[in-house]
Parts: sequence; structure tokens; C-alpha cells
Amino acid sequence: MKIYIAAHKHFDIDAQAPYQPLYVGASSIPTDNRQAGWLYDDQGDNISQKNKHYCELTGLYWIWKNSPESIVGLTHYRRAFESPNDSKQMLKDYEIENILTNYDCIVAAKEPCTSSIGCNLITVAEQYRMIHSSTDLLQAREIIRTKCPSYLDAFDKAICEECSFSPCNMFICKKELMDRYCKWLFKIEKQLEKRIDYISGRNSYQQRMPGFISERLFNVFLKKEDIKCYECHIFNPINKEALTIDQSTWPRRRPQLICSCATNAIFNGVDYSSVFDYSFYVNHYEDLFDRYKDDPLGALEHFIAIGINEHRVAHPHFSIGSLLNGNPDLRSRCSGNLEAAQMYIANPKEYMHPIGYENIHPLDEQSNSTMATWHERRITAARIRYQERIERLPVLG
Repeated sequence: MKIYIAAHKHFDIDAQAPYQPLYVGASSIPTDNRQAGWLYDDQGDNISQKNKHYCELTGLYWIWKNSPESIVGLTHYRRAFESPNDSKQMLKDYEIENILTNYDCIVAAKEPCTSSIGCNLITVAEQYRMIHSSTDLLQAREIIRTKCPSYLDAFDKAICEECSFSPCNMFICKKELMDRYCKWLFKIEKQLEKRIDYISGRNSYQQRMPGFISERLFNVFLKKEDIKCYECHIFNPINKEALTIDQSTWPRRRPQLICSCATNAIFNGVDYSSVFDYSFYVNHYEDLFDRYKDDPLGALEHFIAIGINEHRVAHPHFSIGSLLNGNPDLRSRCSGNLEAAQMYIANPKEYMHPIGYENIHPLDEQSNSTMATWHERRITAARIRYQERIERLPVLG
């Protein structure tokens, strides 16, 4: 048994067996800076050079390809599984063995997905598109639909219906189970690289897409394979006073709102139907539902006067934040968000990324390297085709 503690820097922690520090992203540090007692993810079969974007997944890949133990696990230097018998202490080896006699896998206790307005539970998909690119999950779903369709139903349930997930890519299980998961996961990650340019078109935070999306895909795998999971609380072993999430304090699930009133979206002679859908708008914001559930015109006026400036999404095919980020010139050409939306309404084919760039801020053109090879141009052209196809689909959640 060996439980690896992923860290991107050396740290001091009382980690006895079966715990083993594993330096992730080790390809960037010189040999002279390495310490005894540590393992490094650039040894053996590895993808250490991808750590900037793959996060702890470079450690997971290393374990998959190099660890000989029969029971393996992955935790973080600031996140550890808490012993059920000893508060703020890491799981002991005998506790792990006892748990795995009744369960297939130890995972992080599920965390709730909450809305930024109203603080109610929302779906995993909706939370993801609030924080990242709404098209990432659509690309992942298309890959699963075409490459491993038996997982599609589990994807829709775990991502589009459930309001919580086990985060952080943390788990402990038998090596055979990890091998199965990694073979499935990295197959999808490889396909995502073909479809999404998550480096040149994103800021440093959003470039970590492979790591972010894997946290959600882990839950898809658990559901499809019907893995019997022991949900274990996590804590910060570096700062044991840090608060942990207790399921009893979760916010309530957002009520299932029924609002099917159909209406036109014309205001002051402008047809906003390509950027505003009354039912979608009030059903995705509980603070608006009670106020506008019988007032379509009032909801439209709210969107025009307030919602669009708050970057609220009022249509499954349009986000003002995405439009501005995907077309930076609009910020200087327009006096405000409403004028930018009106320019899109007048000529939608002229502007890219009506969805997908909500939380992505493309880098300056000067920082983008010139594609010199035919292979690079071919990859870019394929990614553009995938992106254009995905942006015709409604957002998930």
C-alpha cells in the first residue's frame, strides 16, 4: 500500500507510511534541488511537463504507470483524508484496509455546487460554466458520445442532474481499479487536447482545463462503473484549523421552477430573441422567478437594464461575457454591454464565441506564437471546426 501526496513544492509534514510525497511538475526543477525521501513525477513513464495544465493529473499518470503497490491513492499536501477515529489526522493504513473490505474506493466527501446569486444548489454543469468555459463540458460529452457511448447516460446524470461531486481528484483504491480509471480518463484527455486550445486562448488559470474537467469526469466514472464509495472528509494538514464543509450545512436545492410562458422579446423596436429567452432567464435565477414569473416584459426590461451588466446568461446560446471576451474589440467600440449585444443581434455571424468564453480572457496577440508548421496549422483548423460545432449546441445545466 502506498498513498502518494502530490505537491508542487517541498514541504515539511509528518507523513509516515503508507504516505509518500510525490513532487508533481518535477521536470521544471534541477536535480540539485531534489530531496531524499521524495519521489518525482518526471522519472519513468511520465507526463510531468504537462503539470502546468494537468495539475495533479501528472502525479496520477505517474502512479498509474510506475507504482507497483496493490493499493494506491492520491492526496494533496494541503488536502488529506481525515481519520474517522482521530480528528484532523490522516487515515491510518489499518483504517484504509478496514474501509476497503466493505467499499471499492475511498473518495473525498461530496461538495455542493452553489449559485453565486441566491446561494442555492445548482447542477455540476451549471456551476462549471459559471467558473470556466461552457463549451468544455460539451466537448467532453461529445467525446464520450462518440468514443465511449456506454458512459453517456452516467455523464448526463452526474453532470447535468446532480448538484454535488467528489472533488480534488483524491481517492484510494486497489491498483486494478485505478488502472481502469486512468485508461479511460487519459483517453478522453487526449481527445480534448485535439479539440480545445486551452493554452494560447486562455489565461493561466483557465489553462488548467484538463485538471478541472477531470474532477467532474471522475464522478462520471464512479457512477457508470457503480463503484461503492466511502466518502471521507478532507482537511488541510498544513493548517488544521481550516474549516471543512459539513453536509448538514449545505444550502437547499434550488426549487424546480415551472415557467413555460412563451413571449416575444421585442423592446423599443429591437428583437432580443437571439440573446434573451424568458423561460431560461427566470428559471436560472431564483431571485428573478418570484418577481417575474408572470411578467415576461418585466423580465426583459430587467435583463436590458441590469442583468446584461451583471453578465447574467439569459439564453442557452448566448452570454454577454463570452461575447466580450471572444471579441475584445467590442469593449473599445461599444459604450456598454447592451450596445455590444445589439451589435451581435444585428450581425451575429460577424462575432465569434457567443458562448464558451464567459470566464476566459484570451491572451494578447503578441503572446501567441506563430504557427510555423503544417501540423500545427492543421491542429488549429480542426480545433476551430470543433469549437464552431459545439457553439451551436445549447449550454448544459
